[in-house]
Amino acid sequence: MKEGIHVVFDNKVLWMIAGSTATSNFGTNMVTAVYTIFALNYLHFSPTALGLVFTIGAIGFVVGVQVSSRVTSTPGVGLTFAFAISFGFASLANPLALYGYPFVILSIVSFAEGIMIPIYNINAVSLR
Repeated sequence: MKEGIHVVFDNKVLWMIAGSTATSNFGTNMVTAVYTIFALNYLHFSPTALGLVFTIGAIGFVVGVQVSSRVTSTPGVGLTFAFAISFGFASLANPLALYGYPFVILSIVSFAEGIMIPIYNINAVSLR
């Protein structure tokens, strides 16, 4: 384990991937917990409606897997990687659901984030 930690700390690319992935996972877990409370308690979604939003996000994930190589080929791995990880900030649009069309807003954000997750992961694993 000590040797593996040294490999990551000594390699700039691995260190940046580890840092961005750790930060992203930490933020995603926080947002998901609050997101569920937000949708159920503040937007008064039924569990079924929330499940549909998650399903739409999962469809976006499948689309992201299918388009990942085409999306990465033009700007390259580095720019695609940076864009994909920064797309997590799309969650900041979720509070707009308080002002109207909550199902549509949460579904669009979920779908878009669903597309970017596999694009990020495929590029991260490829770089590693």
